[in-house]
Amino acid sequence: MATSSLSTQINYRNAKQFFDAVNDGSRSFYVFIGRPQPWPNEDVPPPVTNTLASEYQAWYDITAMKRVDPQDVRLGFKKISWVSGEVYDEYSNDVDLSTKNFYVFTDENKVYKCISNNNGAFSTSKPTHISVDVKKTNDGYRWKYMFTLSDSLFRKFSISDYLPIDSNATVIANTSRGSIEHLKLVSGGTGYPENKTVANGNAIPVFINGDGDRVATARCTIITAGGIVQSVSQIVDGGSGYPTPPEESIPVMIRQVSTTGAVESAFGIATTSVEGKIVSVEKIIGGSGYVSGQAYIVHSSCRGYAETNAQGVVTNVEISNGYAGQNFRSAKATVVHEVANPVNAAVVKPIISPFLGHGFSPERELFAKYVLINLRIAYDEGQGDFTVSNDFRRVGLIENPYNFGTTTIATADTLTAKRVLVLSNPQGTFSEDSTIYGQTTGAKGLFVDLKDSNKLRYIRDTEIANTIDFTLEPITSTSGGTATVSQIIEPEVEPYSGDILFINNRVAIDRSIDQIETISLVLEY
Repeated sequence: MATSSLSTQINYRNAKQFFDAVNDGSRSFYVFIGRPQPWPNEDVPPPVTNTLASEYQAWYDITAMKRVDPQDVRLGFKKISWVSGEVYDEYSNDVDLSTKNFYVFTDENKVYKCISNNNGAFSTSKPTHISVDVKKTNDGYRWKYMFTLSDSLFRKFSISDYLPIDSNATVIANTSRGSIEHLKLVSGGTGYPENKTVANGNAIPVFINGDGDRVATARCTIITAGGIVQSVSQIVDGGSGYPTPPEESIPVMIRQVSTTGAVESAFGIATTSVEGKIVSVEKIIGGSGYVSGQAYIVHSSCRGYAETNAQGVVTNVEISNGYAGQNFRSAKATVVHEVANPVNAAVVKPIISPFLGHGFSPERELFAKYVLINLRIAYDEGQGDFTVSNDFRRVGLIENPYNFGTTTIATADTLTAKRVLVLSNPQGTFSEDSTIYGQTTGAKGLFVDLKDSNKLRYIRDTEIANTIDFTLEPITSTSGGTATVSQIIEPEVEPYSGDILFINNRVAIDRSIDQIETISLVLEY
């Protein structure tokens, strides 16, 4: 039986494709407004159904469209505000983070990723730093600064529970690919020396073995008994590239190559010279599977330390300053101290950063699977395409509509979506939402607006209008207006062309000549 699952990154990828298409102009996206006529219940707009009928209904009453430009769109991520007293999830490379609260947005518009939550403690100290290093706050949490949202981005694209993604060039330049910023203590084990702490200057080293960067140029001779390393008797070749004094307690692994692969279960503490050569190694954990002879001395680019309590239980493990390592994709940790029974050894799990390091790609790391659109409709822009004489109740998004009568994708800033009847000798009043009738054909439509006193725009839908087209004929209106149609101007967009991606039914939005509407949309992928 096979199992499968889509990566959460596919959602980000789809959102990114939309964002890129707007920015490079490869596709045309338009926000449209429509539905000037009232809902059956004005206080409760009907739900949008995922049907072709809903798309047709939207087309019936679309009045105008405005193109989405690069300045109108941004990738977005879910807003998780920092609040004192909350427990935040910590980042992990082996947990589905898409539903976790593993980052926060503070009231200073700063975004931080939680590297450690201090074993599930309440967060009571707001992170404020902007340095590139992971910092610990007074509550024991450790945070990675990601970026600060500019005021302009925040004002324009902060939409309800969503925020626009941003980045910080300094953070990006200082990321470490495949680093390990956090060691998670799974179990503290027993049988370790008591009260080993950083404060006492005797914390126990932790060796990180994995596929990250390492140095293994030095060779030594080992003495074994029953496959267990008893001692390192001689340094055959001191190698190069190892840490130099005054560093102390440098954890190393003893690697011996056999006919069945490498044996890597013995560990020790090394001393080095100012030239970065191994001078000596004290065996700490003897491992198993070795034979007397030569072996390599391995130093990892990542290492940490462990602290114990008065009962000899490991209570805290952390990465040593400056030793987060790099280029790890897998890793395991060993507390470098022998315990009487290996089953009582502490279990420590290294947490590996994203592929390119924490903060290198905020949009991927924070699951920016949302597209935030913020578009303004100013007055009667588009030479009146957006009416100020009537309201609207429907907003939507459409991709690649055609220019009228063609298969050419529209690129104009604004488009009117309805026919216009040019009137001669208009009399009386044509008012919003009134019904107009063709006196020769029997055509029926709903009045939208009147431009330049003689250009009447109307809609036809399945609720009020019929399927008969107006011709050059006399018309009347239920509001008392009369006129003769002298010309018919086609819309600027081909009806039913393109793909409607989003529809939102809402309560009526009134418009006026001195008014600017801001339309904000959130598309989730």
